[in-house]
Amino acid sequence: MTIGSFGDGLFRLAMRLQSRPALCYALALAGFALALGLRFAVNEALPAGFPYLTFFPAVLLTAFFCGTGPGILIAVLSVPPAL
Repeated sequence: MTIGSFGDGLFRLAMRLQSRPALCYALALAGFALALGLRFAVNEALPAGFPYLTFFPAVLLTAFFCGTGPGILIAVLSVPPAL
């Protein structure tokens, strides 16, 4: 398997996922839950200035594989509520 075919496979997977919107939004919610759980699990190990570190990859991967809508959903869910 070459690098080009690996990239082609990722794009094909993304296109197949994006053709199923309900699955994409479910994956976005699961990605958010995973990122949130990971954030609480590594809270002590992360420096104080990086509260959203676990959410960046979740947003990027969701937007790439599932599209803009699910990417925006996970980004909005990642913002803490205003006090």
